[in-house]
Amino acid sequence: MADPARSSFAERILAALASQPGLTDRELTNLLLGRATHPSQVNQECRLLAGRGVIVREKDAAGTIRNRLSGQPVAPVPAPPPQWQPPPAPRS
Repeated sequence: MADPARSSFAERILAALASQPGLTDRELTNLLLGRATHPSQVNQECRLLAGRGVIVREKDAAGTIRNRLSGQPVAPVPAPPPQWQPPPAPRS
């Protein structure tokens, strides 16, 4: 990969998705810009890349938008934990 300081922001996003398909905008932001940065810059760039057909933005089972390169298979994402259910009332 090219020197990150000389790569365009879009190229850095694409490189991250090539190695880790299925990242959210927040996860990409943490990886590329740091946890203290708002994900708006990543969100905007990902929307532009998706509009050009370079990446795909899809909701997972939990409703979270995940990004992947257009040619990549959908990354397996764990299902959300089941909701807690109270035990049935004792029978008399």
